[in-house]
Amino acid sequence: MKIHYSVRHLKLTEAIRDYVEDKIGTLDRHDESAIGAHVVLYHDETHGAKQYQVKVHVAVPGNDLHAEVHCKDIYEGVDLVVEKIEAQMRKHRTKLRSKARAKSLKTVVKKAAIKLSK
Repeated sequence: MKIHYSVRHLKLTEAIRDYVEDKIGTLDRHDESAIGAHVVLYHDETHGAKQYQVKVHVAVPGNDLHAEVHCKDIYEGVDLVVEKIEAQMRKHRTKLRSKARAKSLKTVVKKAAIKLSK
């Protein structure tokens, strides 16, 4: 998965980049069809204790996934936003599976109805 970064009022160090790539890279195990991710890291001192904001947008076939977190530590924010995205990916995968099951069940019922009518 390709990862694109936008950083505002913060320097993107190698440590932060590696940490984000590690965490976002784990999302591939939930949905291999993920196309790419856009990560926005933002620092704002006017927000008091929660000075950092982390936003993630993951492009997947169908509806894209979004998550946003305000926190006091950038690493904590990355962890929290990845948890949110993982939950959305699980929900998305479950929806796709249940739609496929419903479609196959509908096909089986139609075939059975055709056999009974003969």
